[in-house]
Amino acid sequence: MSFVDSALKAMHLFLLGHEVGHYINGDLNDQSHFVRCNWAPDASVFSANISHEMEFKADKVAFEVVLKSLAALQPDFPARRALDLSVTLFFNFVREISNSGSETHPRSSDRLLAVTHEFFGNDAASLMKKSFNDLSFIKAFQAQVGNQTVADILKTRT
Repeated sequence: MSFVDSALKAMHLFLLGHEVGHYINGDLNDQSHFVRCNWAPDASVFSANISHEMEFKADKVAFEVVLKSLAALQPDFPARRALDLSVTLFFNFVREISNSGSETHPRSSDRLLAVTHEFFGNDAASLMKKSFNDLSFIKAFQAQVGNQTVADILKTRT
């Protein structure tokens, strides 16, 4: 399988996992979470005061889905590569379009950092954040998390 095929499958899995995460987290059950959409009067969107936290939580569910899917097929798959192929690649694409965020969605860079922090720790997230302005920090990030497998990361979550 080519890199492009792998990356597209991982990003799709992340996106689907994100939307399922909203369901799993109960975000869709409470009508108070929704307000009328100002650009589509017959539609509703998540309320701005709670939506950012819900997006972060759905992202975490999504990456866990990616990890569990990979672990079922190849438990020794590098966790860093799983992050690269799904979350990092997806949010870097979105960041190139706009990194400003909105009332309903946090900035892509903040979402990437939240997932990195949740699964790889504060030091890894700090290195990731520094890499936004200086790509040389990517090597330090990769060295720090490079030996962890998807199975290793999942073990720390149970």
